[in-house]
Amino acid sequence: AADSWVAPHEWDSNEKPDLEPLRRAEPGEWRKGDTVTLGFDGALTDDSTALVAVRVSDGAPFLLGLWEKPTGPQGNGWMVDKAQVRDAVAHAFATLDVVAFFSDVAYWETDVDAWRDEYGERLLVKATTKHAIAWDMRAHQADTVRAAEALNRAIVDGECPHDGDPRLRRHVLNARRRPNRWGVSFGKETRESSKKVDALAALLLARMARTRVLADGVLSKRRGRVGRLVGF
Repeated sequence: AADSWVAPHEWDSNEKPDLEPLRRAEPGEWRKGDTVTLGFDGALTDDSTALVAVRVSDGAPFLLGLWEKPTGPQGNGWMVDKAQVRDAVAHAFATLDVVAFFSDVAYWETDVDAWRDEYGERLLVKATTKHAIAWDMRAHQADTVRAAEALNRAIVDGECPHDGDPRLRRHVLNARRRPNRWGVSFGKETRESSKKVDALAALLLARMARTRVLADGVLSKRRGRVGRLVGF
């Protein structure tokens, strides 16, 4: 489409057939897993719900969970299974070294607060000064648009390596350019469109978290602290 956020060839050029898979540890041994940031965009009924991890070392995204309304009669009265979503988040924290987690809050305020209470002390970077995880995309539009532009540039420049997950690809290519007062963001084709972009939103949030981790140098500080504790 003329107003596509990225073109198919731009996204596909970032696919790396030899990309190292996401390394998970045994449950409870999370320090032995890949160091990642998480992004979450949730809904309840019509829109999709997505959980994405971005590996800090190379910026590669991995779709950890996607819950979508079934098509046809099966979709009548459908609601996302929140227990499945909570299990996916818990599994990520149990098997990966999660150092930051940015989550949109719409429809999931209670869960986002619960995740903060359970995992907040592990996170090296907080979403805002007021909340370790909550990032209200509506209340932080300027910062979110700048992050969307940075992600778009990374994709166009071939700096977003991925494993070719067709579900993530579909959501990325569903996105349309949405200019506003702060720059160019993205959105669905139309407000009621069945072509969802929620996995892209989760990717954006995880990339924002990774950018903050790298900018703040918190991993180097953590390594230095561990070295002092063991006498290095």
